[in-house]
Amino acid sequence: MKRHFSPPFDRPVVRWLTLLLGLGLLVGIFARVFWLSYPGVRVFDEVYFPVFAQQYLNHVDVFDVHPPLGKFIIAGGILLFGDTGVGWRIMPLLFGLLSIWLVSALWYALTKDRLASALIAFLIATDGIFIAYSRTGLMDGILFFFMFATLLAMVRNKREMPMLGVATLLGLTLSVKWVGLAVIVPLAYLAYKKEKFNEFLISLWLSFAVYLVVVGLGEWVDRVPDLLQGIYDWNLQAARYHAALTDTHPYASPWWSWPILSRPVLLIYDAAPDGAVQLMTTLGNPLVWWSSSLAVVGSIVHLAYERVVRKVKISGHPLMMPLLGWAAAFLPWALVHRVVFLYHYVPAYGFALIILAYWLAKFFRRDPWTVLALCGLYLIASMYFMPFAVGWWQLSAEALKQHVWIHHWIY
Repeated sequence: MKRHFSPPFDRPVVRWLTLLLGLGLLVGIFARVFWLSYPGVRVFDEVYFPVFAQQYLNHVDVFDVHPPLGKFIIAGGILLFGDTGVGWRIMPLLFGLLSIWLVSALWYALTKDRLASALIAFLIATDGIFIAYSRTGLMDGILFFFMFATLLAMVRNKREMPMLGVATLLGLTLSVKWVGLAVIVPLAYLAYKKEKFNEFLISLWLSFAVYLVVVGLGEWVDRVPDLLQGIYDWNLQAARYHAALTDTHPYASPWWSWPILSRPVLLIYDAAPDGAVQLMTTLGNPLVWWSSSLAVVGSIVHLAYERVVRKVKISGHPLMMPLLGWAAAFLPWALVHRVVFLYHYVPAYGFALIILAYWLAKFFRRDPWTVLALCGLYLIASMYFMPFAVGWWQLSAEALKQHVWIHHWIY
């Protein structure tokens, strides 16, 4: 039976959008995979996490201020490919590639909106910050994966099923970085909507148990004589470190600046004698980034109008979950006084991209060609700023000037 799209889904615009989104996925995958070994030296916090991973493999005593799961995962890559650039980065690459599908699958499982789900995959695949974190031996891409995997497990959890999978994934999320606790807010919302809130609360003991097991495994690998005492001591030392940290960093940025993309972290900067530069930063796609921030603000205004003016219940609105996730992952940073960086916004940015995709899909049904043109601009901008994401792409001194739209991006 021949299938027809109802207006405004006429065949040409759907075909063009499909091609554009598919091209974006291919570009994003290529940018992540090509020349993963570059550079052959450690960059930024690769001087910590892959080193700690190798120490775990060698049973050398490790103290890191984050739980050990991220290092265990990186250690898996080192086991496969050695203590090399590929070894440090292959697991973050794998998690980065899976995250393209994961967030898209989450939104589809929640709303059955194929178009918005495809747009989410496109936005994540082509964004520079996700590309950079798929190409470096760092843990924020791994944290991002576990946070959204936990949400997907909650959405797919059947009414008659226990919440063992959700609780386990939440424990694993916390075992990468403590800041993953932010996911508990959208998780609680989804549990409430599924009428499983009490079960969710009860299951938190399992999350805590999984976390303790992972931390305990790290202490066991470190060969501490008293395992329980080691778990207690590590948690106390890590908490004290975060509370007392006063160090500064030239590429730190205040929390309130993250939605406007004012100060990415410079990971690589290699200048040739002729002024040409190879660099890698955590710069996202500026057009997408700013669009997502506007979409978040617009969504808050929209839901406030629906609730206050139109007296409509908004508790079941599709935007509630990503808005709660964005707020939980972003706003608590206002209370943090230690040095912070743009990459701390990555989980919140994932929720912001979901919100942006929701509105793009909604507008596509009214004015498809305009949305198609906007997605085309997003892809062009992604390609334009790709040298900032991959590291191996050389820019002349003049080209670098043209790319630096905001002085604080680099200087």
